[in-house]
Amino acid sequence: ILIKHGIKYSSFTNNTINKFEFLETCIVKIPLLSNKILFVISAYFPSGKNCNKLKSELFQLFQSLKLENLNHYYILAGDLNCKHSDWGNSTFNPQGNKLKDWFACYEIMFRSRLLASNFPSYPRCGSYLDLCISDSRLIIQKMNNTVNCLETLDYDSDHNAIKIQIIKMDSDHPLTLFRETPNLK
Repeated sequence: ILIKHGIKYSSFTNNTINKFEFLETCIVKIPLLSNKILFVISAYFPSGKNCNKLKSELFQLFQSLKLENLNHYYILAGDLNCKHSDWGNSTFNPQGNKLKDWFACYEIMFRSRLLASNFPSYPRCGSYLDLCISDSRLIIQKMNNTVNCLETLDYDSDHNAIKIQIIKMDSDHPLTLFRETPNLK
């Protein structure tokens, strides 16, 4: 997780999050104005593991951070090893189906939207495995208006990096969250 110099943040842990069987996370908590919080979450879920755990552990993560709370904003991004045609893959896997099921169940409760990269994030197999689940009130810089709108960056890894940049908080929200437009990269 890279955060622009000058933005105050702290690492976040709790006992529930540390006890996941498969889901690995790194969480940064950024205080905003008016007692609001932005959680930036890097996540990894290994391929070929119990895909039912993906759905339940994501739900537990969101509940433990109280992401249904209107004062809590979030961006979760990482390699979830989920393939589905809804975000650009030519095939799907059981984990991709479970993530789609998770959205069907919890998209409204957590104000979630799914974003993927404009090009495969795992080029060796042409797969879109690195995904972003964000609070729909955050306005993210997009390449276009589809689900595959995040810029892919070359990276010294078997996966490409995904650039997620918040342009501003939802302008329809009645409270100002930042004094100036944030530039998180």
